Amino acid sequence: MAAEYFSRVKVSEKVDVYSFGVVLLELTTGRGPQDGGTESGSCLASWASKRYKSGGPCADLVDAEIQDLANLDDMVAVFELGVICTGEDPSSRPPMSEVLHRLRLLQCCRNQMSIDDDSA
Repeated sequence: MAAEYFSRVKVSEKVDVYSFGVVLLELTTGRGPQDGGTESGSCLASWASKRYKSGGPCADLVDAEIQDLANLDDMVAVFELGVICTGEDPSSRPPMSEVLHRLRLLQCCRNQMSIDDDSA
């Protein structure tokens, strides 16, 4: 859960963005929301942020059971969107309209690739 939910900071729609980001991280990594790896007390959002900021290949963070090379770029993009949505500072999180826009762009790109493949 977003840190500001427990503090005295006024809760806004950014809490929902955070929660949605956690769902995106769960879907792409195959981990639970409290599964921060070996770090005691670390949540998935913190783990994902640290791993993303470390600069290693994001493809290694995607759940191996659902990894598909044809869709790997999309899966990494969804993982990165999850990291953005779970940013510590609520003001840095995008509005849900932007999250939806980014997800639609992924869908449009996927549809365009399918059309290009069919016409080739």
